[in-house]
Amino acid sequence: MNKASKFILGAFFGGITGALVVILLAPNSGEKTRADLKEKYKNIRTEFMSAIMERRRELEAELQELQKS
Repeated sequence: MNKASKFILGAFFGGITGALVVILLAPNSGEKTRADLKEKYKNIRTEFMSAIMERRRELEAELQELQKS
């Protein structure tokens, strides 16, 4: 077995082990954890969309200034 195969195999089993540890030691129920993740996703998405819209307004204003020149 070469080094790359050993690394991939180790990463795979490490990921499985990590996932099991997280599931076993999670402080909340699965339903609560999913609800929390969904809420965080909504907040991040809202912030991201706001940042996109703000940047778009800035670029449009800059474009208008350049078109005036």
